[in-house]
Amino acid sequence: MTKPPSPEPHEHRWSSAARFVADVLLLASGAVNIVVRTYKAYAVGPAEAAVPLAAGLLLLFAGTIDRFESLKGWGIEAKVKQLDRKLVESEELLTKLRRLTELVGKSVVQANASQGRREDSPKIERSYHMAREVRSLLLDVGVSTEAVEAPLSPWSRAIAFDLVNLLRQDIRAESSNRRATLEAQLNLLQSDLSHSEEKQRIGVLMQSLFRTEVDTVHLALLPDRGAREAAEVLREIQKRYKGIDPEFDGTIDEIISPWLPELDHLAEKGDLRLPDRWFDFFKAKG
Repeated sequence: MTKPPSPEPHEHRWSSAARFVADVLLLASGAVNIVVRTYKAYAVGPAEAAVPLAAGLLLLFAGTIDRFESLKGWGIEAKVKQLDRKLVESEELLTKLRRLTELVGKSVVQANASQGRREDSPKIERSYHMAREVRSLLLDVGVSTEAVEAPLSPWSRAIAFDLVNLLRQDIRAESSNRRATLEAQLNLLQSDLSHSEEKQRIGVLMQSLFRTEVDTVHLALLPDRGAREAAEVLREIQKRYKGIDPEFDGTIDEIISPWLPELDHLAEKGDLRLPDRWFDFFKAKG
């Protein structure tokens, strides 16, 4: 059984009716104007009726323009359907332009991100401003916010990857320093037989710190992972060290905690929450 055609939306019916009424009124006005002015031209004179006749013709033209592919007369040419095709072609061209802009933007950000690594820290600030400029350009040409994130992701991945590696270096250095301090304390107690429990406690701490250093090696962030994964790696490292040595917990928190909201913001917004903090940190690492 054939399904009856669905009725047109309410707004569409009103729009069609209004357009029909406007066409009828324009057509009637033009016809009346021509008839009356033609009679006047016959009765009075053609000079006085020339302008009203022209107005009547224009009214007829306005009432029937959408019926013609090409209407020529008195130097007037209306190509409605041709204009519609040109508009469609222009929209298609604009879509291709947006896609091309996305590709160019992605290439620029990728090249810039590869230069702005920690071995060339002054360029990190420049890569950040370049990424913001590309974002602004893509949004200006009509690229959606979701599509903008794709070409900018190489930059955010690069800076998150470098940050995690630098923080891991700091953690290993601090853990090594802490073990050296514990070893010095242990050496002072070696000749004293009355501190066997303290010596055992220090020995366990040293072993636990070293084992945690080894266990967290595999948590290195891969270059193709983003800021969200970087934050997860740091939180896992913080969790592994937690509770081993109460005196060392504060050191780990000082290294990791300030950067967790920074990475969360980078993952969510694709932008730096506190740009100067990033610039200063990378420049200090040289």
